[in-house]
Amino acid sequence: MRKSSIHIEAGSVAEFFHNDRSKPTKNSIFTTENNYCNLSAKEALKLYKQELEKRTKLYTERTGKKLHKNTKTLLSAIVNLDKHHTKEDVEKLIEYLEKELNTKVIQYSIHQDEGYIDENGQPHVNHHAHIEIMGLDNEGRSVRKKLTRDFLRKLQTKTAKILQMERGTDVKISKRKRLNTYEYKEAMKLK
Repeated sequence: MRKSSIHIEAGSVAEFFHNDRSKPTKNSIFTTENNYCNLSAKEALKLYKQELEKRTKLYTERTGKKLHKNTKTLLSAIVNLDKHHTKEDVEKLIEYLEKELNTKVIQYSIHQDEGYIDENGQPHVNHHAHIEIMGLDNEGRSVRKKLTRDFLRKLQTKTAKILQMERGTDVKISKRKRLNTYEYKEAMKLK
């Protein structure tokens, strides 16, 4: 059984197209109809622009300043799943994220077409979800400032609880570096 994990990083609107598979991806190595995406890339982009306009206005009203051009207005979370997880499971996690971060999730997807094939020809599917989150909260404040080490530790524990998975080992204990998608695939090839 896989361990739970959630990783949040700066996002981009290109993720909308990766998530709904309207843009081809070299990560997709298995053919499956089991992927799920709640909004098409075009719908997500439209919603993102509406929310960004509203939140930018709130920021300006609160601070009297224009939003800095380098502000991260979209965050992307990647969540480990097991094969039995459903969109309802992911929606429970989304509900928690929206409440705790006081923000809005724009788009989410479940991918079951990525992974690797081992040296014996056995497929290993990387079941996971992508969650695209507004980087400005409902008051126009930066969400990234809320992502403290303590919050992220608590989030790992809560993610495991919501998804009913074993929690991954704390990096403080394991001292292991998280691998991105491409590093992970390369490590599996070498293994």
